[in-house]
Amino acid sequence: MSDICILSRDARFAQLLLLTAEDCGHRATVTADEHALPQAAFFLIDADDFAVRPAHGRVILYGRTVKERPFYSEDNGRVLLWHRPFSLAHLTAVLQNLPIARGLILLPDKTGAELDGRFIPLTPKEYALLACLYTRRGTPVPRAVILREVWGDDGGDDLLQVYLHYLRKKLEGDGRRLLFSVRGEGYVLREEEA
Repeated sequence: MSDICILSRDARFAQLLLLTAEDCGHRATVTADEHALPQAAFFLIDADDFAVRPAHGRVILYGRTVKERPFYSEDNGRVLLWHRPFSLAHLTAVLQNLPIARGLILLPDKTGAELDGRFIPLTPKEYALLACLYTRRGTPVPRAVILREVWGDDGGDDLLQVYLHYLRKKLEGDGRRLLFSVRGEGYVLREEEA
């Protein structure tokens, strides 16, 4: 799930909003299809082109057309902002006050993961190992299963220990524990606060 879904028909302007959201630490996606909105905590909607109000999440409306009332809130605070004309500085201030998703997210492009909104680059083997544990979060994965899924017939326990060490260095640097050894059962990915 994205922090923010940007609904806009103007691809260049949507890219500006996407980069602004990412600069403020959010994960964002862009769509021009109001009938297939993804799950998101917040929606940034171009009010000049769309009148849709998603049934879930909170809404930030913006518009480039000047109207009499630049700001207002409706629907018990679900709509946070209505700004006309659009101001990037004002939007940035709003985005900086929105909560940022926390936790570990495995990125689908197989280049890395995000931890509390921070990109963590991973090698292909590190990614494969994390994916093996990530898809079974909270459940211990036996060594034999990890070795088979990540290395096939080319890996041994020593290699597994080395790559677990690499992942721990990348993911647990802030004192938070994520990767645990479970005696007699294997390894488990479990998120705990630092």
